[in-house]
Amino acid sequence: TYNITKWDDTDDFIRQYAIKTGKLLKGGEPDVPNISRMILNDWQRGKLPYYSQPPELPGRTEKQEMQSQFTIEQDFSKIRVIPEFPGEENLLQPSSSKIEEESNTEDPAVVQENESSSSSSDEISDEEQEETKRDLLQNLTSKERRRIIRQNRRHKVGSNFYEVVNVKNRKR
Repeated sequence: TYNITKWDDTDDFIRQYAIKTGKLLKGGEPDVPNISRMILNDWQRGKLPYYSQPPELPGRTEKQEMQSQFTIEQDFSKIRVIPEFPGEENLLQPSSSKIEEESNTEDPAVVQENESSSSSSDEISDEEQEETKRDLLQNLTSKERRRIIRQNRRHKVGSNFYEVVNVKNRKR
């Protein structure tokens, strides 16, 4: 590509290429940094072709060894993967279910009453559940009530930039 047939070492190659392109400093010395930068740019842009492929190593390559190890084919579409995140359990359950769990752990007698009342109509059981929730909210300490309210409240994730800042020509 550079039409230089023979050179002794890298410096000789750069010197010959500098003379050929005319990149010489005062006194006829080659501009080594500039010429080497030109050659590197040619290399990066793919202007210097490979003339021969490097010889293969005798024996098996790592890729062939890996393929021989994995002979069993698996259907990964049948594998169910559910990502687990810390604290996810609290987000999935509404606070009312937390209150019910607390009531179940506190009063085993109430649990037995709820089981016996399951045979009665659904309307009565719904009313009883609402009453037990109210009673539990009243029995909770103020810290626990505030915690439940805080968990139920929607948190602001982000805001619209243009609502907060006065920007000229924002309605274009």
